[in-house]
Amino acid sequence: VNANDSFYRNGNIYSVYNPYKNVGSLALKGQMHCHSTNSDGEFSPQEVVQKYIDTGYDFMTITDHNVITAQPDDIGEMIWLGNAYEDTHTGAGNQHCNVYELDEVVGCSGMYVSSNTPESLVSNYITNGKSIICFNHPDDWDVYASEEKLAGLPKGFAFIETFNGCDV
Repeated sequence: VNANDSFYRNGNIYSVYNPYKNVGSLALKGQMHCHSTNSDGEFSPQEVVQKYIDTGYDFMTITDHNVITAQPDDIGEMIWLGNAYEDTHTGAGNQHCNVYELDEVVGCSGMYVSSNTPESLVSNYITNGKSIICFNHPDDWDVYASEEKLAGLPKGFAFIETFNGCDV
């Protein structure tokens, strides 16, 4: 993102809405998409949290694949964002999203897995009014976030991940 709050990708310019741009700011550093050894991560949940504490993050949650990882015991001053996971099923749409604010992994019936599209994600998570979802993996543009997919996303996604790939 440049000074004009926009970025260039695949021949298009995208604008980023920043409601705090001209009214002062509260700068927080957070992590809302990472994995532990509960799925395909390299470190235990406690080790993941400690690495983010050591690098000055203010808030986080762990979004392991299809499993909710509980808040580790020792998180210091870190703000834990609650239960979350990355919905990762290989279905018709091969979509990935992070789901926040829920008590259990849901939507894993055969029907759901075979019709894993943005519409089914919204239907499964948003219509109940209890979950917040994020459309993931913009860096895998051709698979997950093509121009057509982004333009056709149904209403209900709270946000779209804009970067994926930072290591701590």
